[in-house]
Amino acid sequence: MEFITKTIAENPVVIFGKSYCPFCKKAIRCISATGCHFLNIDLDKRQDGSEIQNALYKMTGRSTVPNVFIRGKSIGGGDDTEQ
Repeated sequence: MEFITKTIAENPVVIFGKSYCPFCKKAIRCISATGCHFLNIDLDKRQDGSEIQNALYKMTGRSTVPNVFIRGKSIGGGDDTEQ
């Protein structure tokens, strides 16, 4: 939980996702198109990825990825980011 809190506090836009997820790729594409700087964290490439995903669920009620944060607030997933 501390890692998440610190990460979203230090970065205006954070995407917690998985490298193979098409909805995560959609979120990345949409945010990249704005020219906005963002931090992408592929949970499937981290040893603690499942723990982070569980903590995100406890924080946001979202068990799926991507979980996109803008200015510290979870805005949803790939479709939400596209909208």
